[in-house]
Amino acid sequence: IMVKVLAGKFMDATGPVQDLIVECNYFDISLKKGSVFKYNVIDEKKDVLYVYEGSIFMPEDEKEVESYHAMILGEGNLVEIAGKSDAKVLLFSGEPINEPIHWGGPIVMSTKEDLRQAFDDYNNGTLIKNKK
Repeated sequence: IMVKVLAGKFMDATGPVQDLIVECNYFDISLKKGSVFKYNVIDEKKDVLYVYEGSIFMPEDEKEVESYHAMILGEGNLVEIAGKSDAKVLLFSGEPINEPIHWGGPIVMSTKEDLRQAFDDYNNGTLIKNKK
């Protein structure tokens, strides 16, 4: 098992992304077939895993998660992620910010008005503004 810590902490490793507004963990996990990664889910956080290569098995839930699928993890559990095949998984963990979310395709904003404006900007070619 190899765990790349992109943000947050795991065991003795600290990720390079720091000073975030919300404390979070972001791990890139590589599993060999038959290996098991154990992770403690903390009640105050929300945890999601996304399999981007191979497939995994969640023994506690008796669920298989295939490539390009995600799973929300339960609270307060020791989660076991077993490699059904060689697999690569992203694991996100963070405190909920309890803010409104308005989603349209690839764009997520905090109000409907902001979402409409973002699509107007996108359609006008001004969504991404270069800072000079």
